[in-house]
Amino acid sequence: MQVPSGQTRHFLAVSSTQDALRQAILAGEDVEILYASLQTAGRGRKDRSWVSGKDDSLTVSLAFTAYANHPRPYLVGMAVALATAEAFDLCLQWPNDLVENGKKIGGILVEMFPHEGQNIPVVGLGLNLNQKEFPIVIAHRATSILLSRGIETTPGEALERVVAAIEDIPEPNTWEDLRKRWMERDETAGKPFRLEDGSVGVAQSIHDDGSLSIRVNAEYRTVYAADAWF
Repeated sequence: MQVPSGQTRHFLAVSSTQDALRQAILAGEDVEILYASLQTAGRGRKDRSWVSGKDDSLTVSLAFTAYANHPRPYLVGMAVALATAEAFDLCLQWPNDLVENGKKIGGILVEMFPHEGQNIPVVGLGLNLNQKEFPIVIAHRATSILLSRGIETTPGEALERVVAAIEDIPEPNTWEDLRKRWMERDETAGKPFRLEDGSVGVAQSIHDDGSLSIRVNAEYRTVYAADAWF
């Protein structure tokens, strides 16, 4: 898979790496990877917040201009999730969660950025590195590299590992390109998901196009977006 070839920029603090990277691109700057020691208003899917202390997490956004107008941009995000899982020996849950011992340790956000007549996939990655504890409301379902393995990792070191792993990922043209390596780490089957209509189902399998088969009571549905329950 092609790694973003523009400059890498590091900030001590930003509100959101996604927004900061977009602003840099709009300003005509040759920046395609942007990460921060502290992110004060990071967001995940459905605008959920992602906040951590200074150097506690890898918070980075990557602009994949080589995959502008990709017909299935979610596969670009899944490819980055796979690369991160391989870099840190983590497990995966469809479509964007990184897990360690059944607890969430990271996640992926894919947003399409219209720019100069193209739609560029901008992938945000949040990976818990050095947290020693979490707020009580999520402590039962969240972990970090430090908590699970006793190893401290700087965001810069973590980013180097992720970028190197991305280079080893097959071109994400179809789900079949990622399927074999993803399924070696997949923990999706049997996972409860809330669908966009509010109903709750249980994951069955990932289809050939990367969508998910969900069983809701006695009905089987195919979904392209759903929220995992932890």
